[in-house]
Amino acid sequence: MDKPNKFKYKTISLFTGIGGLDAGFGGKVVVHKKSISPELKNRILKKYHIPGFVQLKPTNFEVIFQNDILKGAQEVYSYNQETEHYSTESIFNLLKNKIPFPKADLILGGVPCNDWSHAGRRKGFQSEKTHNLKDIFNPKIENSRGMLYKSFVSVVDQVKPKMFVFENVYGLLTMKDEPINQIIQDFKNVGYKIEYQVMKSEEYGIPQTRKRVILLGIRKKGLRKELYPG
Repeated sequence: MDKPNKFKYKTISLFTGIGGLDAGFGGKVVVHKKSISPELKNRILKKYHIPGFVQLKPTNFEVIFQNDILKGAQEVYSYNQETEHYSTESIFNLLKNKIPFPKADLILGGVPCNDWSHAGRRKGFQSEKTHNLKDIFNPKIENSRGMLYKSFVSVVDQVKPKMFVFENVYGLLTMKDEPINQIIQDFKNVGYKIEYQVMKSEEYGIPQTRKRVILLGIRKKGLRKELYPG
């Protein structure tokens, strides 16, 4: 049996929603036992009360701050995890008002995907929605929904975590102006080594066909060796 590890990687969750990414990093994870590969059977903590499902052992991550403007998402999140530090203020406003974010080892999140998704209008950086979906749109402002990824970059630059995980839809790779390249460059500009991969949910025991882009950033300062070529 694994020995308990009291050390926890402090984690900030942005664009949290109901906590899907949070659950994977620092929450209670329940999956069907058939979705677990043989080499990971030792990660099972115990049987769950639903037949065929098991609860996995907790990770060494602790989510210490969550942020999303949807109060309904916060309510659903509270059914499964603590929401003492869940802010429903716009991330754009938090930065504008210079509200300090807590120190953290990891930042994770996925900005709104509406402007990149194949199911949407695909306005991208030229989104006609504001950051809080309430203000009248002004094309000269910098807080449009399509530019919210810059708020993520700003939090990373302020907190300077060891790593961050940025998640979004496959549409980031299929738009004409290739927005993924600009997003990667902005993260590089604040001192991070970047790599991304397209993940297919059906290959990880999830009963749906869905592609997601997972972008991983590792802070260059303090790296003891090169992780990625180029």
